[in-house]
Amino acid sequence: MASLPISLETINEMREAQFQLQCEGSMNVVESFYRERQFTKLQKKFNEMMITHKKHYLEMLDILKTSTLNENSLTLITSGPPKEMQADIPKLFELANFAFSNNLTDFFTFSTLPSYFTFFLTEFQQQEFERFFKGLNDDMYDLFARVAFASPFFIEFATRVFQPIFSEVIRQSVVTDPSQLVSQIQNLCLQNGRFLPWHVRHVIFHSNDAARTLSRSFFEVALSSPRAAQFYGLFHYSHSVTKELLTELRKYFYISLEKSFYGLRKSITKNENHILLEVFSALVNASSSKININNSSDGAKSQNSNDFAFPLFDRENKEEVSLLFQPLLLSLDDLAVFDFFNQKTSTLIKIDKVSFFKVTNINEAQEKCYHNSLEMTMLGNTIDYVPIIRHLLQNCDTIPLFKKVPEGMTYGNFFGNYLVKKGPMNTYSKRCELASKIFGTNNVESTFAFSQNSSQKDFDKKSFDEKLFLKCLRNTSLDRTKEIKALSAFSLIHNKIDDLTKSLEMIFIVTKFGSDYALLEIEKEQKKLKNMHKTEEYSKDLDRFFQDLRDYTSKLECTIPYVSKLKFAFSKLTYHLTYTSLQKLRKEYNYAKIDKRLHRKIPRYLNKFLEENLQIDPSKKFDKKKHIRDILLNIKTDRPDLILLLNDAINEDSIIRKVYQFSRLFSEFVYELAKGLPPGAIGLDEALPAGSAFLMIMNPPALFSNFALLMDYAGNSDYSEIFDGDSWSTCKSCMRAIIEYVLPDLEMEKILLNPY
Repeated sequence: MASLPISLETINEMREAQFQLQCEGSMNVVESFYRERQFTKLQKKFNEMMITHKKHYLEMLDILKTSTLNENSLTLITSGPPKEMQADIPKLFELANFAFSNNLTDFFTFSTLPSYFTFFLTEFQQQEFERFFKGLNDDMYDLFARVAFASPFFIEFATRVFQPIFSEVIRQSVVTDPSQLVSQIQNLCLQNGRFLPWHVRHVIFHSNDAARTLSRSFFEVALSSPRAAQFYGLFHYSHSVTKELLTELRKYFYISLEKSFYGLRKSITKNENHILLEVFSALVNASSSKININNSSDGAKSQNSNDFAFPLFDRENKEEVSLLFQPLLLSLDDLAVFDFFNQKTSTLIKIDKVSFFKVTNINEAQEKCYHNSLEMTMLGNTIDYVPIIRHLLQNCDTIPLFKKVPEGMTYGNFFGNYLVKKGPMNTYSKRCELASKIFGTNNVESTFAFSQNSSQKDFDKKSFDEKLFLKCLRNTSLDRTKEIKALSAFSLIHNKIDDLTKSLEMIFIVTKFGSDYALLEIEKEQKKLKNMHKTEEYSKDLDRFFQDLRDYTSKLECTIPYVSKLKFAFSKLTYHLTYTSLQKLRKEYNYAKIDKRLHRKIPRYLNKFLEENLQIDPSKKFDKKKHIRDILLNIKTDRPDLILLLNDAINEDSIIRKVYQFSRLFSEFVYELAKGLPPGAIGLDEALPAGSAFLMIMNPPALFSNFALLMDYAGNSDYSEIFDGDSWSTCKSCMRAIIEYVLPDLEMEKILLNPY
């Protein structure tokens, strides 16, 4: 009963619980502020990643415009942070039909469509993507499928599969052995299958003629111009891609409209397009074996996430921080098309300025997630006393400190006098309601109003369960699980953004440089700048080479970053200054003899090097060096693609692409080392010995000659920005460490023009 006497122990317990809740409230204010700051930082990082992807597709749109219209002016894409807004967002399939009917297919394909699918960065949109393509007819299918092959994920795949092969073709200017070309493509497809993205797999799987789709959607676009071929990763920008070479390749990689996949099969022995058939077969087989359309009942994952090389955002990420994924990132041009579709404008308005917006649908409710769930207390109800007691203690004045219980004090009048009557006026009615639930009455106002006319006896007759109350009182403090989960979700997504950014960094550098390169080519032609082919002079005189590099760069006046001008000038000056030509011009150094000696001796020194530089400590519960050695032990089996990357780097003739491939190799190797470790766990003191051991395990031929020539032309720290990032610096340090360790008697200062 409410007339039950209350003890001093109970009062003090209530006072302590109230103090804990007050502390919790203060902590919530701090944590909520911190959580808001963390979400703001996460949102900024996510937006930057999205804008990078959006710009990538707009680069492709620009390539199509200049290729088909033969325009010399290119659109420079600039923008600030995206602004938030609401708009009438059309349904995707209706907009696709509208774009197809109004000559907006290219724009829809490379600007609007990737925005609807979050630029293929998520796993949870796969089912929606499949459904969209299943509803398209053949003509629309192949046009819209172009977006899948323009994604940076597929360009990464194409760079791994086609670029090594086409780099060899470009040196020969013709396809000398079609059967060897087929064999190489099949092998590289097999070795790099995990880089084939899910959206391309779906496009191949659902096409009623995979050969036709791959020809129209990929090769006919990628081989349409030199710039397009470089954008798609078929050729590195340092290679001079001629129209004649593209014409040669089209014979093998285009399919005429009247020929089907099966039609080609019948004429495989006579038709030179059999190469195309074999390439398509390799991709189709890879797709069919990897894809699992019914892998998940809710369509959350129609591809095993472990099968794909990149860490995409999954359904759990969406549920945890759904506000990140709710809006579409759109350009002003996208919004102009929406207005045209919604008949808000009679014609399509041409937009000159590129700016971006995060757009939600009109009247669409904002998604809730941990970041905006600021109320940490539990909501009250008529069954659970814990949240009721929490709210009551939080909303009343601080309970005074009692030395003894006032005479005649019961639970009823203690609640009435100290928990209901004392407190802010704006929560008075709420306190009455909460207390009435504890004492089992619905007559809220009359029970706890305590005016001069109220009867305390009426209140004391209400039921009260002291045992239940005390049990609930001791469970009013919340643990920090919710806060920890919120911040953990932010951290996991933050790490995925970092991983995706790092994994695609080299692709974005090259594709972005493509537009700068095209502008510089135009300026070069207009100014009639000649490439300075002083190959023999440059092979002996580095000062002359770098002076000409500075002079050439200074003549380029385009309003683009200086580093782009530097890269352009370097690629032009080294076009004939290749690995092969330098080998011939420096016969007196006999690099081949040193290569053989190094290659022969490395296996003898490997175990000694590991023991001295990566020695395992059995006393440690977790030994990072053991983790590194375990990865090194299985690296050839677990990452055969790294073997291919290394071989490609060693055999490449172009200096700048050789450095690019070595940089990719070491970037991926360090990423492999860091798997299963906390962020930032691999330092330079571990990466250098691990990288050196990696090269010793691989033991490629011609390691010294590669190092010698690259040190001379790509080892100058004044021009390190040409070669993008720290990976090349790490690689050349590892090369040097191996050579000095295995061949300590070698006097490099007498062999290298730039020994430092």
